[in-house]
Amino acid sequence: MWIEKSAAEKDIVGHRVLALHPGALKQAVEQLVQVEGASSHLKIGAGEHLAAILLTAACGPPTQIDRSGGVDLVFEREQTPEHFTWHFGDHDRADFEVKSFAGNFRRAESRMQPGCSHSVVVQTVFEVLTDATPMLERAIRSLLNKSAEQTSKNVFLIVHPFDAVAAEVYDDLVLIGHELPRLSPTVDLDSLWILWHPDKLAMWSRDDQRWTDVLFALLHDPPFTSPEDSDTPLQGAEAAFLSAIDYKSDSPWQFGFSAADST
Repeated sequence: MWIEKSAAEKDIVGHRVLALHPGALKQAVEQLVQVEGASSHLKIGAGEHLAAILLTAACGPPTQIDRSGGVDLVFEREQTPEHFTWHFGDHDRADFEVKSFAGNFRRAESRMQPGCSHSVVVQTVFEVLTDATPMLERAIRSLLNKSAEQTSKNVFLIVHPFDAVAAEVYDDLVLIGHELPRLSPTVDLDSLWILWHPDKLAMWSRDDQRWTDVLFALLHDPPFTSPEDSDTPLQGAEAAFLSAIDYKSDSPWQFGFSAADST
């Protein structure tokens, strides 16, 4: 599935970046909560709501959220507001399967109590994505079974930092796409979106045969009413979404790594 890049291919010069409006995430939450099924059928523990928020910010709101065994998210060109870019080529419909990396943390998180600890081994992005390959292959098979032939087929993968730590994600750059391996041309996907939670999102396009980093620009004043409650724009958007749907449980996505203060 993966083709590892040479050092020259990882040069950041020439890499593509898509920067979205500072209000995109706030607007995405407002739009998403209006979609039928958003408050009841997006699996919070699996991060489906994060994928839905980010895709809404980049593509416009989905027209369907799975409630009966279909694909997870559906986007339709005719229903997409005019000011959004359609990222799915000549297709009129785009289907998404959403998957989160199945590491040990996902299995243990619900049972953890204060004082518990969790260890994870640092890997490269290539190693993490190699480990994720069986899950991605299942998602692709699911799309082939559920989606019409002329429909754009896409996967959104979410990687929790406690499930898989990729060294390249934690360098000083805000970009990650230049470090990611290329997808083989034989992979039957039109796009693959990967969120390295909480703040690095990249999209692979089969048409372009390249990665694009998706950046959510910030105003000097963050768009959420309680920025002190969140470390990143996405975590702020998640908090606003969970509040809007009156979600009472904890979210495993509301924390991440930080550097220790040695002073």
